[in-house]
Amino acid sequence: VAFERYGEFAGLMTGTMLFLGLVAFERYGEFAGLMTGTMLFLGLAVISKTSPLFNVAVMAANAAGVVGVCLLKDADLPTRVAAPAVALCALATDFLDFFVGREKWHVLALACSLGATNYLSFSGDVGAMTTLATGNLQKCAKAFYSVVLRRKALDDADRRTTAVASVVVVGTILGAVLGAAALRYGPHHWIFSPVAALQLVVLSVHDAAFTSPPKATFLLGEDPHVDVYEPLRPSDDDDDDLSALSIRAERST
Repeated sequence: VAFERYGEFAGLMTGTMLFLGLVAFERYGEFAGLMTGTMLFLGLAVISKTSPLFNVAVMAANAAGVVGVCLLKDADLPTRVAAPAVALCALATDFLDFFVGREKWHVLALACSLGATNYLSFSGDVGAMTTLATGNLQKCAKAFYSVVLRRKALDDADRRTTAVASVVVVGTILGAVLGAAALRYGPHHWIFSPVAALQLVVLSVHDAAFTSPPKATFLLGEDPHVDVYEPLRPSDDDDDDLSALSIRAERST
């Protein structure tokens, strides 16, 4: 798969998640996607002897999004099946704010959406966490050290990893800038809705962008759900030349 597919997906999802995360933090005083921040708030709540229930609920909502993706993968369903649910969770926050009135608990729906989105990008073809810039920034720093200071060329895998990491870092900054601009100049209501629509589109086209033909044909009668097949050993009783071949087949996801 060409880098452009990885980069575009990582950049779009990082931008949307940081946009949503920044607006949520400013409006509700809580991180919807960055659970490290939520855990810091939980610690502060414990020390200040205030209830940490809200922080725990946000973490549980984010984890619920991850569990939903795990159920999706266990059922061998395509990513596009999750797209409407992920977008509706983000949209629900706008809906509740408009019709019920703004309450901090409404961020739970958004936390579920961001948890699912981050895990989809991390556990899928992109292989990058789109809510964390620290690790991606360190990957860029490592590449800088290798190429500039050690003058060591990167192999194809390292180039792709560094390129995706760079896109995530840039997408983080752009998402934060756009989120800040939306808070200052954007509408008071329905601020999450356009981004929810973008989530729906990006996750819906994910399968078409990344699905590729199998890397090797599975052997007749073998379990197609096994990730890697060990090399076959020649059989003394089998005169078929194919039995002497060593075949390793990776499951295409």
